[in-house]
Amino acid sequence: CLISIVCYMLCGLTIRERVQLNAGKALPIKESFKVFKGNKIFLGALICNVLHSIGIAMFGGLMSYYFLYYKMNPTLMSQGQLVAAIVATVISMLVLPMMMKKLSRIAVYWIGVIVFCGLLMVGYAFSMFDISGYLMCTGFTVGMMIVYAVTFSFIPDAVDYGEWRNGVAAPGTVNTVLTFIQKITTGFGTMLISVLLSAVGYDAARGFEQADAAREGIRLITCAVPAAFFLVSALGLIFLRIKAEKMREIRKELEAKRLAAEKE
Repeated sequence: CLISIVCYMLCGLTIRERVQLNAGKALPIKESFKVFKGNKIFLGALICNVLHSIGIAMFGGLMSYYFLYYKMNPTLMSQGQLVAAIVATVISMLVLPMMMKKLSRIAVYWIGVIVFCGLLMVGYAFSMFDISGYLMCTGFTVGMMIVYAVTFSFIPDAVDYGEWRNGVAAPGTVNTVLTFIQKITTGFGTMLISVLLSAVGYDAARGFEQADAAREGIRLITCAVPAAFFLVSALGLIFLRIKAEKMREIRKELEAKRLAAEKE
């Protein structure tokens, strides 16, 4: 609890707002949606967010089935989550800021995907050992943290790019639409869990006496399906390959326009 409070305080104290709003002027909804026209940065962030959110929702929901009906060891899940939380906290405070400074955001995103998919696949391959549970929980937590950080770092770029291209500054609309769609896709990922569990033969009425095929199916969909969604989410990076120099030029042009508007 204390560590969580400290982390929240660090986040609050280190946030710096860069987006300038419309000086309190209300922007009609129809007008604000123009920010999405030809906005490839938003499209890329949306694709990444939708697909990795499905993977995250699925693995998060399937963990209990995996540890209960395949591992037969629910205690291992709580222990694995504790280890994962400690590792993720260290990385978020020490490693991730350095990665974001030294590497491109696309490279950091790929690191998150590789950690998530790699540790899940290692956990799948060595599922007979308890250490696989720690690896899978760590891969889930660290990979999720990295890809979320990178994806949401593109949102200010999407706002600026939309304003530069279409003349509309609508940060609230961009964030609202992205968050709303993320909620829908998270719900879809959760719904997909029941479909896949039925497909592999899981029967809730049998309790812990699941068939071997069902137990093996739970193991497969817990590891392979979320990893597949994470891997495919990298398709969104195709639209996010915009050079930092270009974004700096865009922001300079926007600042010049804002200054000119203030003088008028």
